[in-house]
Amino acid sequence: MKNTTLILSAFIMLALATASCKKSSTPGKSAAELLTQKVWLYQTSGIDADRNGTIDTADDTDDCEKDNSFTFNTNGTGVMDEGATKCDSADPQTENFNWVLTNNTQLTLTGGTNTTMSGTVQTLSETALTVYQDVSFGGASFRVIIQFKH
Repeated sequence: MKNTTLILSAFIMLALATASCKKSSTPGKSAAELLTQKVWLYQTSGIDADRNGTIDTADDTDDCEKDNSFTFNTNGTGVMDEGATKCDSADPQTENFNWVLTNNTQLTLTGGTNTTMSGTVQTLSETALTVYQDVSFGGASFRVIIQFKH
């Protein structure tokens, strides 16, 4: 398994989303309840260069990371599981993290080496979680999106 920094970086890379920050939720369930009700599986990720809400360039995520899953527990802890395919057979199968959801819009994960990553929740429903982060790299600014599903 890659180190915590790389895993959380992948989460953030996948988490950058669209410009329209529209949220959807099921009436009667809080954002925390929706986040913690089931295991989240990676769906897709990429770059939204023009911030119009769509992925312009798909991420080149390794297959060994695409089967990773994230479990958010109600007590603010979580577990990232490597899935059936590990990137490095010497890595542990699971890695613990802590999470905080602020104002139902800001999701922050802190890993084992105190690496902290944050993203803005664009969509959170019974079946979909989309998170984004605006980043600057090489003088360019763009939005990274990550989408999860049940």
